[in-house]
Amino acid sequence: MKWRFDPIVLGTITLLCAWSAVDLAVAYAPQSAPSAVPVVNSVRFKAFNCPPLTPRQVESLVQTARERLPGIAAEPWFVYARRNHVRADGDTVVASVFMKPDERIGRVSKGWMVHVDTSIDVILAELGRTNGPASQPTSAPVAKEREVTSRPAKAPPAAARGTRYVHVAPQGASNVGDIPSDTDVPFEIPTGFDNVELVEIVDFVRELRRTSADNVGTETTPDDSKIIQMNGVDPTFPILRIVRAADRIAVWTGTNEGIVSGHGQRLDLTRDAAGKLVLRQVSIWYS
Repeated sequence: MKWRFDPIVLGTITLLCAWSAVDLAVAYAPQSAPSAVPVVNSVRFKAFNCPPLTPRQVESLVQTARERLPGIAAEPWFVYARRNHVRADGDTVVASVFMKPDERIGRVSKGWMVHVDTSIDVILAELGRTNGPASQPTSAPVAKEREVTSRPAKAPPAAARGTRYVHVAPQGASNVGDIPSDTDVPFEIPTGFDNVELVEIVDFVRELRRTSADNVGTETTPDDSKIIQMNGVDPTFPILRIVRAADRIAVWTGTNEGIVSGHGQRLDLTRDAAGKLVLRQVSIWYS
């Protein structure tokens, strides 16, 4: 008996074998390990359906934070992702890297954070190329002056490259060092508030968010000339900053993804005759 190989059958077998080899290569290829640094996505990050940060992006963010905090030995605590736009000409990532607290008193923790916006880095790089050596005057006096002023400058202090944050652990938290939720991330340490008042304000805002359905009403101005409609307190917005303004305490909540990209609320608080905090007005802000 003589065997005759059909070219079509032989080609089909070869193709099937090739597909099997590709499937095996994909199945057994080394997979990228998840980042060792936890990532917390902001509420707007999820609303915009941004793709999750990759381990490479997280590693780059942490490296940038270390470079901007010279002399600070704290390890990364978590990354707060605000935006991630993946494009062919480069990703745009906006995130805050929170280092582990270096100060802790009761429920209050404080440490360093670094805000990273890669779109700003791209703009600075473009400006550097536009105003590079080729566009500089080459006269002798200017060259001599540049020779003197271009010596390596002393690195700015860590405070100039990072921001001090504060975080108030929820009441009854079993571990004050737990990774916070997206509605409870740390915020910049405000000026003019001690730890006791900070805890009081944060707990008050958390209670407002918990009972947000009951926060819709009206406020009458002292001269009864104007009635201000109050919005409900959005329970998904974390605290961004706290500012004392005259006789009121302004609590800004929400998320900020860039220079002109953000949304949230401003809660105006005052104290009654007994010294207890009272919500006076809720307004909405956009940028």
